[in-house]
Amino acid sequence: MKDQYFGDIIDYKKYSLIKLLTGNGKLKTTICWMMTNNDDGSKGGKTGYLKQPEIWRDYDPIIFEHLKKSLLGRKVRKVQVIQKGNILRNCSFFNEILRDSSESRATYFEKFFKLAKGSDLVFFDPDNGLSVKSVKIGNKGSSKYISRAEIETAYTAGYSVLIYQHFPRVCPSKFISDSIKTFTSFNFVKHIISLKIANVVFLLLPQKLHEHQLFANIENITSIWKDLVQIKIFEVAKKKITSPKE
Repeated sequence: MKDQYFGDIIDYKKYSLIKLLTGNGKLKTTICWMMTNNDDGSKGGKTGYLKQPEIWRDYDPIIFEHLKKSLLGRKVRKVQVIQKGNILRNCSFFNEILRDSSESRATYFEKFFKLAKGSDLVFFDPDNGLSVKSVKIGNKGSSKYISRAEIETAYTAGYSVLIYQHFPRVCPSKFISDSIKTFTSFNFVKHIISLKIANVVFLLLPQKLHEHQLFANIENITSIWKDLVQIKIFEVAKKKITSPKE
C-alpha cells in the first residue's frame, strides 16, 4: 500500500469489503498495510467516483463521505485517514514502512504478529500481491509482495487471512485458480474464497471457527455490491480444488 493510492475507487470498495466481511467489527481484525514509499507512478488517480455521488454513494455512504471529505475537502491522501472516526470498527492497524531487506522484513512481521495477537482476521495489503519467482524475498522490490510462508505463518497461528492481489497481465480466472492452489497444502484449510473487484482480487482463507460468520457476511457483500464483486468459494478436498460455488 502507498499513500498515493489512498482513496481511489479500489480503495473505496476495499474498505467497504473489510467493513462488511468483518460484520462491522464483529470479527476482531488487524490490518497490515505493508506500506511502501510513494513513487512516480501514475496509479491511484481514479478518484473521479467521489464527484459522482448519485452513482457511488449508496454502496457505503459512511465510507464514501469519509473519503470525499478527505480527498476533495481537505486534500489529504494518507492511509491513516481511514483509521480515524471508527470507520473500520474493532480493527488494529500496522502502519510501519516495509523495506526490501530480509532482516528488516523479519523484524517487521514479528512486530505485526505481536499487534495481531487475539485477532480473528488479519488482512495483508501489499502493493502487488503474492510473491513471484522473479522477485525473491529480500531482493529489490520484494516489499511489494507477501510470501506464501508469511501467509502460512498467519494461518497456522489461527487467524483467518485476507490478501490483496493486483492482477498481472494474465487471464484472471486462471490466475485466481493457480494462486488458490498454492494454499491447498495448509493444514486444516477447507475453503478458499475469491472476491474479484475490477482488476484486483481478494483471497480469503477462513478458519473453521470463523467460517459461519464469514459466509454470512459474504452474503451481505453480494446483496450490497451485487455484480461489482464477483465471489467464488473453492472447496479443498484431498488437496485438490473442486469446482467453485457461485
